[in-house]
Amino acid sequence: MPNHVRREFDTQPEGKYMQSKVRKLLGALTMSVIAAFGVPAPATAQADAIADEYAGGTVSDLLGADGAVSTLRPEARNGTVEEARRYAARNHDNVADTNADELKNVDALQAQLATAAVEPPPEWLLNECLSRPGADGIGGHVLFRGYWCQKNKVHGEYIYNGKKEGEFTVEYRAQAVANPFTRQVHYWFHGDDYDTSGSFSGWSTLSLKVECVDLTVGCSADRKYVTMDVGDWDDGEWVNWNLSSDEAAATQQPEKVLRNLFVLRGSALDDFNRPVELDSLTRPGFRCDSADYFAGAPKACVFTDVIPRLNYEYGQGYNEVVDHIKLAHLNPGATHPPRPGKLIPGHWGGIPNSAG
Repeated sequence: MPNHVRREFDTQPEGKYMQSKVRKLLGALTMSVIAAFGVPAPATAQADAIADEYAGGTVSDLLGADGAVSTLRPEARNGTVEEARRYAARNHDNVADTNADELKNVDALQAQLATAAVEPPPEWLLNECLSRPGADGIGGHVLFRGYWCQKNKVHGEYIYNGKKEGEFTVEYRAQAVANPFTRQVHYWFHGDDYDTSGSFSGWSTLSLKVECVDLTVGCSADRKYVTMDVGDWDDGEWVNWNLSSDEAAATQQPEKVLRNLFVLRGSALDDFNRPVELDSLTRPGFRCDSADYFAGAPKACVFTDVIPRLNYEYGQGYNEVVDHIKLAHLNPGATHPPRPGKLIPGHWGGIPNSAG
């Protein structure tokens, strides 16, 4: 077996490692570290205009206590298949979008976050996202199509001849905003606590970077590794990377769509300068396009780990479609071809987490 391994994110058991700079210096005293958060800088005139047009509540107003998604009332459309396809692809969302106005409030918030991207999003938004199921898992959580978050751990250990000689863990929170104006994703990382043993100490070196992986066409990051002592990653500062989607690399026309996955990667050196490579199982996806027929979002990105759907209501010009869907849900055996006992998935019977 190789003399040294190994790299892990996302796989450590739950538990709180509390350690301060005092331990880094003295190796003994533990304490908690409270991070200071800022609110976004004032939005630009472009975001202000959108916010004024769609004035209203916050994301908290749109999210039900159980995270349920309610029905979106469609705007008037011409009913073509192409229009439906584009509408569904662009307007999927994880936020409870009770009506079009509330959905536009989310768009306004995304615009404000993106244009204030030199600062991390406000703490209330991060806390709202981190409270959702799955936020502390491998994939993190998409709160709405323009905002992603995760709470997890960076962990590495050095093994020589089958014996573990040292290890470290850095707990972190991360968040990202998909920009609707510039085909960018803005990512922030915040170390909260750390723990070391054996050949690793607070003075050991940890380097981290965010980059595209697997689906990499047209994607680039504005910086490479950020390197600090392990014990300095929890100093209270947010570290930022910006990912860009180059429309010139897109072959699809006219929207110039590109889809990418990003990952947090790292490497560490223990106190004897022995390297440990770090990788992550987290692969959040994002999609960017330059569709100029969407007002206020000329070069938009969205996170793709959301629930696609296209909803209809009576009286909106689609009664025949609504009747067909209702028949398929309530009396599937009567749909063509008629067959007793036929089951068509998709009907929700009011039981949370049911297959439908």
